[in-house]
Amino acid sequence: MIVQPPIPNPLQRWWRDVQEFLQGLLPLLTLLLALGLSLVHPWLSQFAMVVVFYWAVYRPDLMRLSMILGCGLLADVVKDTPLGWQALLMLMVYLLSVRQRHLLTSKGFWQFWIGFALIGGLGALANWLFACLWLTQWLSTSGAFYGWATAVCLLPLGSYVLTWVHRCLPHA
Repeated sequence: MIVQPPIPNPLQRWWRDVQEFLQGLLPLLTLLLALGLSLVHPWLSQFAMVVVFYWAVYRPDLMRLSMILGCGLLADVVKDTPLGWQALLMLMVYLLSVRQRHLLTSKGFWQFWIGFALIGGLGALANWLFACLWLTQWLSTSGAFYGWATAVCLLPLGSYVLTWVHRCLPHA
């Protein structure tokens, strides 16, 4: 005799769908919060990369490319940068992180941290090079360096908060 699971009533099914939808928005909300923080001080300009990196490594199924593209375009509009540049940087960090996620999680937090330092450094370098090309002059590297260094230093705190948010999500 085959026992079939009980069919949930429509209200339970609706509530479960609403919960899954709202939980799927948490990575987007953390990215929007990080973009808001980047407006506070120029040194926090790379903090959104921490969020993109974290979700790319631990839950790439929830951080969709469309979310990154939309937030990047929003950041370009708010920061008055060329349209698509922040989106391109965040997509670059995301794709590099997803491709290397098996290495970034295999040995613990130190490897995760070093991986972010390298990938975030590539993003900061690309940002600086694009700014030099866009303005047709060599710019000081200090702004890019301080933004990158601040993001690397804030990675443990950001990871702690994002891990707490991650625990609120259902496991894939």
